[in-house]
Amino acid sequence: MLVNSDIIKVNSTMEILELWQIQSVNAVVGQNANNLLFLYIILCCIIKRSVFLLAFLLPELLINLSMFDSLSEWHIAAIEVIIFSYVFDVCDNSKSKAGCCLVITQAIIIMFDSYFYGAGGAHGEHKTIVYNNIESISLCVHVFFILTLIPFKRIRDDTYNFIDSVMRISLNSDYMLLFWYNRHK
Repeated sequence: MLVNSDIIKVNSTMEILELWQIQSVNAVVGQNANNLLFLYIILCCIIKRSVFLLAFLLPELLINLSMFDSLSEWHIAAIEVIIFSYVFDVCDNSKSKAGCCLVITQAIIIMFDSYFYGAGGAHGEHKTIVYNNIESISLCVHVFFILTLIPFKRIRDDTYNFIDSVMRISLNSDYMLLFWYNRHK
């Protein structure tokens, strides 16, 4: 038979477990944002354009800074649509434009979902499929967008050129021949 102190212990344990689950989910969301930030930084170093990093950072700052708490979720998603419509003009090729369209589409879906079903929404507050999976959807869309921006052909060609130049040095250099001779002695 459970006494009151045992019931209180069980209730406090359940509350601690619920808080731990909420914090672990928030940590995973923060981890995804940090990973995306790291990917965008690497991308900006590779292609030497900071507009993509800024386009990712501005909506993140709007969400996380307390001075923008007066903005609702759909306002932030609308701002993200506007930002990425500018990024669309900056994109060079059709693949990156398609990736940017995917980000814009995702932001429009989130905007409508939060307008109709978000906090203070037109149809009341409901947890929809989009709301429950917003982090995963955003992560996948941004990773795809980053992959469309990476110049794989240029990286491959530069790698081949580097290997070719090293091979030329090793084949035509007396120092390399002397090194290989002494190494295998």
